[in-house]
Amino acid sequence: MPPVPRRYAQVGRSLFPRGLWEGPADRPWVALTFDDGPDPEVTPELLETLDFLGIPAAFFVIGARAQQHAELVRRAHRAGHVIGNHTWSHRPLSLGACRPMRQLERTEELLERLAPGSPRVFRPPFGAIGPGGKAALARLHLTPVYWSVLPGDWDPLDEAEVRRRVLREVHPGAVHL
Repeated sequence: MPPVPRRYAQVGRSLFPRGLWEGPADRPWVALTFDDGPDPEVTPELLETLDFLGIPAAFFVIGARAQQHAELVRRAHRAGHVIGNHTWSHRPLSLGACRPMRQLERTEELLERLAPGSPRVFRPPFGAIGPGGKAALARLHLTPVYWSVLPGDWDPLDEAEVRRRVLREVHPGAVHL
């Protein structure tokens, strides 16, 4: 699947709860965000690379994984990265059976211990936030952080294709997933 072009992503903004899609376009920067971790194989290497380059990023962690790999979350937080909520078990908040409030609240409680002082931000799995999710976000004072560059790198792609997709859509203020 090719990346979602920016113009189409902008149309979706009216369908989602208010949140952050991108930053100011008058500055030459992008925000790097990483979802679904921490992963004991990928996260340490990623943290080393970001540290070497002096680049801050945002990590939206799955609560169950964060509990299993708490030291990786602490390490990212100590390095100055933003740590955000990506639900406890990576279930879309649009599903009534997932109990949105519990998915978010349980993860927030853990993040308060592992990454105290982190901003209260949330990345919706699959971009899905249903009515129960919207109410839970408001109650917990969580700000959704979406994206404006989505390379579709969950498909098995070679490095050159991921790079091509990102460079085609990147722009000042982009939030890169």
